Amino acid sequence: WERQVGHGAMTSAPTEEEEDGRVEGEETRRAHAHALRLSGNDLFQRKSYVAAIEHYTRALGHVACDEEEDMVKILNNRSAAYAKLGDWEKSLLDAERALGVDASSVRSYYRGGMALLELGHLSRSLCTFELGLSIDPQNKQLGKMVEDLQGKVRDVFQRSRTEEVKLSREKYESTIEERLVAESLSGELERREREMRRECREKRKAKVEEQQR
Repeated sequence: WERQVGHGAMTSAPTEEEEDGRVEGEETRRAHAHALRLSGNDLFQRKSYVAAIEHYTRALGHVACDEEEDMVKILNNRSAAYAKLGDWEKSLLDAERALGVDASSVRSYYRGGMALLELGHLSRSLCTFELGLSIDPQNKQLGKMVEDLQGKVRDVFQRSRTEEVKLSREKYESTIEERLVAESLSGELERREREMRRECREKRKAKVEEQQR
């Protein structure tokens, strides 16, 4: 049979040989991606993290857009390798990409939460771990991180409140001291003013008495 292409042009449907070749090409591509991922895993185990990242990156180039499971696995593996190198920004980016493909990937939440924690985003890290735990409530890794971070966030909040109270007290005491100094100066000025008025009255009185003599 034939199918129409463009402006009325006709082209033949793929032959059986062409279809077999396409299938074989797809299988070869998938096998290549799988082999690169496994070699990346082996390099990771041998602590060759830079080489592992290179293999994971090459593996991603052989993964089709609809092969979500494979893509998420590779992104999570590369995120872990970046974490081992201390490159937390890239580790976080791969975890977020994995979640963009599969929002139910518990491992991606763990990887993202760890990266956020190392980058100093305590509250965001806790939220990420909690999201992962909501998907897998029995996950011990996530459960421990949530428990630990809840305590840390609570401590940070308490320290923050303590510091705020301390600053407020210092400001209040400073204000009181300034007010007392101001009141003291004001009292001194009033005393001097009364003294000057008294001296003026005495001078006028003395002048009047002198004129009356």
